[in-house]
Amino acid sequence: MELLVNSDGAFLGKSGNRFVILESGNKKEFCADDVTQILLGTRCSISSSATQLAIEKDIDLVYLDWRGIPYARTYPCKLGGTTLTRKKQAEACVTEVGGEIAKAIERSKILNQAAIIAHLSKSRREPELQAKVLSLKEYASRIEELRGTPDEIRQQILGLEGIAAKTYWETLSMFLPFDGRKPESSDSVNVLLNYGYGILYAQAERACVLAGLDPFLGFLHTDRYGKPSMALDLMETFRPLCVDKPVLTLYGLKQISDKWFEERVGTLRLSKEGRTKAASAFLERLAQTGWHQEKRTPLKDLILVQARSITKKLLLHSEKLEMYVARSTCFTG
Repeated sequence: MELLVNSDGAFLGKSGNRFVILESGNKKEFCADDVTQILLGTRCSISSSATQLAIEKDIDLVYLDWRGIPYARTYPCKLGGTTLTRKKQAEACVTEVGGEIAKAIERSKILNQAAIIAHLSKSRREPELQAKVLSLKEYASRIEELRGTPDEIRQQILGLEGIAAKTYWETLSMFLPFDGRKPESSDSVNVLLNYGYGILYAQAERACVLAGLDPFLGFLHTDRYGKPSMALDLMETFRPLCVDKPVLTLYGLKQISDKWFEERVGTLRLSKEGRTKAASAFLERLAQTGWHQEKRTPLKDLILVQARSITKKLLLHSEKLEMYVARSTCFTG
């Protein structure tokens, strides 16, 4: 279970083996044994005893800014993984092993974008939508054909990613009230997408740490000081499934309200109500399941499965990468 604490002035404390949330004069208690992650929004506070309880229980403690983007997290002193894994990760940045990982990540993302459009085409039977699906699958195949180190093939991958993204977002604009994906835009759809990607990033970074990967040493995203390129790599596969899909659902079911948004300093932001309801929708989606090895597994656990698959590939080059690609019928769970 994830705890979301994001009301102005909310306080997270501890009583025995329970977390206590005090907000707006109300008190809620949660057994620490049932909690896997705590998300703290802006203008909230946490006691040192609650922090210690989270550490003792190996609970991921994440701090989010007003956009839903994590800016810090609290780790125990003992982290997962080994020195060998991180050495192999650094080596792979200049070998074809890293190139294979970069290709597999981007290929799975594009195929999941195709799965989203295939699902949408069931409600709007237009030949154009099926053509978009085939185009995206073609771009994914072209990525698979590339050979080389991350530096040698990155620009080719990104070029195909750009073409695929144009196809994908133009199609989603048929179903959403916006002109396409623009991270800096303040329209309601992009604001929601940004918030969802922040929550997804928190899951991806957590998976990196648990799998022994360095979150700042990636293959697809370039490295620069302070950029968590491996965590960004890992979340690519799951962007369409864990963020784009719930946004489509919220708008499709007309669950979005003007009360979800407020304008501050000329910029549209999520209000307190919007943050609470949007986070609930994204966390609910992460808890839904997808097929993995013929059994249903929560999407948030599949992120960790993928991170561990990358670790295995780094340690044993012959290991097959397990990048999650959704079935076209996956969207009820």
